[in-house]
Amino acid sequence: MKTKTKTKTKLVVSICALTLIFSACKKDAETPEPVLDCNGIENGIAAEDDCQVCHESYMYGGMGAVTYVDTYADTVGVAGSFVLAGSPMDIMSNPNWNNCDPEPVVDCNGIENGIAAEDDCQVCHESYMYQGMGVVVTVATLADTAELDGVFILAGSLEDQASNPNWNNCDCNGVPNGIAAEDTCGTCHESYMYQGMGVLVNVPTLADTAGEEGMFILAGSDIDIASNPNWNVCK
Repeated sequence: MKTKTKTKTKLVVSICALTLIFSACKKDAETPEPVLDCNGIENGIAAEDDCQVCHESYMYGGMGAVTYVDTYADTVGVAGSFVLAGSPMDIMSNPNWNNCDPEPVVDCNGIENGIAAEDDCQVCHESYMYQGMGVVVTVATLADTAELDGVFILAGSLEDQASNPNWNNCDCNGVPNGIAAEDTCGTCHESYMYQGMGVLVNVPTLADTAGEEGMFILAGSDIDIASNPNWNVCK
């Protein structure tokens, strides 16, 4: 009787052990569902805004250079600052985030998605690729930079303003590249061509002197101040 009882007990224990093993194997065999982002990419890092528009994360390399990345793994070896889609930094710099009825963005040249910029003189400047030795290739949109060699300079950026002598280069009359000058009374005087016998021809810019006869007098110069009775005459 004792032998049968021991045998029966061993059988029950064996069955229980097998049941636990099979249960464990079955649990381990369950494959978790892959996590997909709004672009349908496994382990992707795109994010959807309130307008159900899917935005990609990217690496910002400076001066307008952007490299989009699908996953964290894609950031390896890519230079620049990582910007996660939907993060505060992305939302702050992305004009299309939660823009449910987007209108075409038109720049100062009237180009949709254009990257020209207007300075304080209302002069529209184009962005460009600097290819060295004074060679520049203007680009109307970011798409136009593809396949072009050189350094991208965004119009109105700090890099552009530092190297562009015509940025905000308007005189006291608001003329771009103008050569009028303001005296201490705040009066704006124009430069001119002196053609003799009291004849003066005003010239707003140096380009306007071309083809004009006479002596060029630059507003605010010593000769202008000496001959201009209205210079520094405050009312």
